[in-house]
Amino acid sequence: CPQACSKGDVYKASLSGLECVEKSGSELQHDATWQAWSSQLGWKIDYNMKDYSKEKHRLCNATAGNCTDMFLRLGCGVVKYWSSKMVEIKRQTFDICAGNYMGAIMQGRPLAIVCPISCNCTGTPSAAAAAHCPGTCNVTAPSWSDKQPANRE
Repeated sequence: CPQACSKGDVYKASLSGLECVEKSGSELQHDATWQAWSSQLGWKIDYNMKDYSKEKHRLCNATAGNCTDMFLRLGCGVVKYWSSKMVEIKRQTFDICAGNYMGAIMQGRPLAIVCPISCNCTGTPSAAAAAHCPGTCNVTAPSWSDKQPANRE
């Protein structure tokens, strides 16, 4: 689904019916949807990092530089892994739960749909990721007072 469709009523209605469950890594390895997403993401990384082979290898070093295999092997563990690798390599964080893999360089499928637990959909996910959490997750948005500094008297 292109990013524009994720703002539509059909997408939102589809999310509302999804269960707030996350498959194990081994279950995802055998899941046809996860296999397809992993292949697509691997291809996107290969394309977008073709001039940065050293960084690509560091990103996907868990699988000898094969990014498709990295996604397949890590399952939803890729959420935490990706975050730490992006800080290490690019000194930035990106929200793959919302489909932001490398900022303007690479957008992709939001993983909150498949990885709601890893994406904190049962608590307080990022505002961008919350838009992709399954409807049964009881997402809570941060309140205004949570964003304010504590009163130090």
